[in-house]
Amino acid sequence: MLTDRSSSSQATYSGVPVYECIIKDVAVMRRRSDSWLNATQILKVVGLDKPQRTRVLEREIQKGIHEKVQGGYGKYQGTWIPLDIAIELAERYNIQALLAPITTYVPSATDSPPPAPKHTISTSNRSKKVLSADAGALGRSRRATSIETESEAIGATQNNASEGSMSPSPSDISSSSRTPSPMPADRAHGPYAAQQAAAAHHNGREATNQARYADIILDYFVTENTTVPSLLINPPPDFNPDMSIDDDEHTALHWACAMGRIRVVKLLLSAGADIFRVNTNQQTALMRATMFSNNYDLRKFPELFELLHRSILNIDRNDRTVFHHVVDLALSRGKPHAARYYMETMINRLADYGDQLADILNFQDDEGETPLTMAARARSKRLVRLLLEHGADPKIRNKEGKNAEDYIIEDERFRSSPSRTGPAGIELGADGLPVLPTASLHTSEAGQRTAGRAVTLMSNLLHSLADSYDSEIHTADKKLTQAHGLLKQIQTEIEDSAKVAEGLHHEAEGADDERKRVDSLQLALKHGINKRTRDDLERRWAEGKQAIKRARLQAGLEPGALSSSSAANQPDGTTAGDAEHEAKKSLDALPEGKDVKTAIAELKTQLGEVQKKRSELVDTFVSRAREQGTGKTMAAYRRLIAAGCGGIAPDEV
Repeated sequence: MLTDRSSSSQATYSGVPVYECIIKDVAVMRRRSDSWLNATQILKVVGLDKPQRTRVLEREIQKGIHEKVQGGYGKYQGTWIPLDIAIELAERYNIQALLAPITTYVPSATDSPPPAPKHTISTSNRSKKVLSADAGALGRSRRATSIETESEAIGATQNNASEGSMSPSPSDISSSSRTPSPMPADRAHGPYAAQQAAAAHHNGREATNQARYADIILDYFVTENTTVPSLLINPPPDFNPDMSIDDDEHTALHWACAMGRIRVVKLLLSAGADIFRVNTNQQTALMRATMFSNNYDLRKFPELFELLHRSILNIDRNDRTVFHHVVDLALSRGKPHAARYYMETMINRLADYGDQLADILNFQDDEGETPLTMAARARSKRLVRLLLEHGADPKIRNKEGKNAEDYIIEDERFRSSPSRTGPAGIELGADGLPVLPTASLHTSEAGQRTAGRAVTLMSNLLHSLADSYDSEIHTADKKLTQAHGLLKQIQTEIEDSAKVAEGLHHEAEGADDERKRVDSLQLALKHGINKRTRDDLERRWAEGKQAIKRARLQAGLEPGALSSSSAANQPDGTTAGDAEHEAKKSLDALPEGKDVKTAIAELKTQLGEVQKKRSELVDTFVSRAREQGTGKTMAAYRRLIAAGCGGIAPDEV
């Protein structure tokens, strides 16, 4: 076995002492407490990318004894496995020789590896700047946590520098252990060991769930799948929205903001995501959003900024604010339109806080750069003008001793020269591109000077045209946004109208049947009235005939005779003679020239007119009865009114 201590060093991460060895630019760690190794780091040495490492860990490593660690110091995160399993993994990928310095290392009883070089920190490091006494509190709290953690790591390394035994003391055992580590029987006794094993098992299960959640979320962002994972819509009880999902300690909120997924951002915030959570470079989700042009392409940045604007005062590891990152998008990534869109959105939102905004805009990073000096270096006149209008100081100098005015003057001088020399001694044209060697068009100094002025004028005109084009595009974008809003409103109204029409259609489906039923009931009512009237007339006619017949019998008259002088008194007090006298009197009352037949014909005509009028009255009654309704509800109302009016018949109501 190797015992060369120069190839290994010792360090402490998240309070856990480890042996560390740099192999192919990867820090491979071995815990001093139980000799477990970080399988994630071993797979990095193999050269596998993130998806490949995830598949190997899920299919091969995590099926056996392992420990998943998330949170804490970034380099300590990963899947930890016992030493013998780590050696088998190295042999499987033919890197056992590369890992030999860490896997075969046996510490002596008198000394141990030296501290890792990266932990030798000079005490003369400059103190970090903050935006203001209250404005920088957020960034300062993050930075202080990082510094304290690193200081603890240094202290732990120095305290353990003289230890050489692989057997840990109780204080050396990492409190972040998630699953029981294989340990000798003499150290696994007692109630403390049982409690520690139970807690480790519970934590290991929880860590496994978090790792699964992280993989699901990361796969959603790196693939073309547009379906939001269900765990973001309905988060499980153990879901931690602030967990890291990649090697740079980015959270799901960092990814969602960078990609312009506003819906996912809102879901994460509703689940309790922290907008002040930072990655390894101390960058917030708002900073990550401005480092890419996705929110510009989707025109989602105003809505996103409303959700994240409280983190605008944070600074990253390089003392850069979000305004530095916006300008850097134009300077380093060649996205001036996106940078201007982000800058205008933030400045317009903060325009009411002029003094505080000016303090943020004039904040310098660790190179002394302000957003204005960076904008001047990027040659973005729109950004420079926007920053100057809101309090940016053009006289602040960076570590090179230059301020924004110097860069602006250099740019004007560069633009005014028809040809100039680049950094490599190559002649550049007005457009900044190399000039091909051609014969001089003008031999006189006056001609060359005139041509130079013409080129400068043409360049200014082109820049003016470009600015005009940008302005028109901005106006067109506003109109397009308004048109989209109007279209959405119209579509909503159409959908509401369609729902109402559909409801009315369903209600009207039985209208034809109801109409037929009403017509049938109307006809039945009319026939019933006519029948009842006819029956009544027939009944009265029969009763009259019977009365006449009885009168004749009582008077002793022969059938057909009108009277008899010897007739007895009639039951009603009249005699047959009286009846005959009345009949003669009626005949005598007839006008001259009229006989009985003519009178009967006139009476028939009058009877027909009365019958016609009666038929019309019946039709009117039926029509009104139809309009008023004769259903169960009306019948109930009639009964109620009849009872309230002293017991009258419901038909009379």
